[in-house]
Amino acid sequence: MQTRTFLIKTIQILSVLFLAGVLYVNYLSVTLPINGITTEEVLDKYSNLFTPAAITFSVWGVIYLGLVMYVIWQLQTLFSSKYLLEVDLVVRKIGVLFLITCLLNVAWLYAWHYEKLFYSVLIMAGLLFSLISINKRISFELPNTPQYKLFLKVPFGMYLGWISIAFISNVAAYLTKTGWEGLGLDPRFWQMAMIAFTTVISCWAVSKLNNVAYGLVVLWALGGLLMFRISDGMPSITVTLLITVCALIILITTINRIKRWTT
Repeated sequence: MQTRTFLIKTIQILSVLFLAGVLYVNYLSVTLPINGITTEEVLDKYSNLFTPAAITFSVWGVIYLGLVMYVIWQLQTLFSSKYLLEVDLVVRKIGVLFLITCLLNVAWLYAWHYEKLFYSVLIMAGLLFSLISINKRISFELPNTPQYKLFLKVPFGMYLGWISIAFISNVAAYLTKTGWEGLGLDPRFWQMAMIAFTTVISCWAVSKLNNVAYGLVVLWALGGLLMFRISDGMPSITVTLLITVCALIILITTINRIKRWTT
């Protein structure tokens, strides 16, 4: 019991330090660009048909705020035993996985800024897998209490939703760098295929994980994708219509889960 308590406390403290490290490296990537280039500049360099508008990336601020709330929440039992059982259960279920996501987040930033896009895709895949595991444990192994929804389902649902989009975008950037010609097919075909794939995965995740936060983030990303196409002077009636239809499908799926989410 004492050993287990020591491990839990260690993970709680490491969670604070690891998230602080993530935020610090993200701060440096903007104020003192890693490798002398910003995240956005790399994105512009390998811009593709699945690149969203720059404003879309502001969602990171909301995601990191949610993760800070989670870390503070799970830290409370170091000073009080009021929610000891609830917090310790969460730390045992997802504590180590959260530490892994922090390490992968930092690793991805360096791979991206040094334009090692193949490695950035591999790292992003690891981050995606880790977040899927976290969200599955939250949905299937923890009770659906108000505090779990606020401090776990919302932040990690948003995180997973955004990384799902970011992974596809990373793959597209890597293919752009390698000069992949899309098997001779119209680039718009691949854009539409990625949008349709995103919609299927999103509807599955919202329904299976019962997480409306996931759906809202994907809707935000699709909106950013549409804004970028319009601002870049490359609007396509077909693609615009597809994005609109897919967004409506995800919105309806998300709304249909709200009742279950609240209960």
